[in-house]
Amino acid sequence: MPSVANRVKPVKLSQNTSFPALTFMRLNTNDLYSHDGYSELTTPLIRITVYAKSYEEVRETAKEVKDAMRGYTGMMGATDIGFSLMAGAGDLDLIDPDWEDSEGNRVYYTPLAFRIMYTEV
Repeated sequence: MPSVANRVKPVKLSQNTSFPALTFMRLNTNDLYSHDGYSELTTPLIRITVYAKSYEEVRETAKEVKDAMRGYTGMMGATDIGFSLMAGAGDLDLIDPDWEDSEGNRVYYTPLAFRIMYTEV
């Protein structure tokens, strides 16, 4: 996604981050079983949080993330993703009253949740 470039970090952003930016974290994991036992299919719930300097920018960037993740199949790094589904509405818009960017602007954010499926190796 061009608007976030390399500003995608696990769990937490640093205070000197440029915006817009994303964080990601695994919230939980469900292993899938069949009558024969563990199927090696895993479906983690991933939260991607979008951060931006304005309400408009956080909504636009969140739409980019949703468009990229909904229905995604293919490689993510070394992991072959079988599917990706939106698991949360993503309509929660928040502002962090204690966090300002380097120019004194408040930081807006919205959490998104996706369920992905892949085969463990």
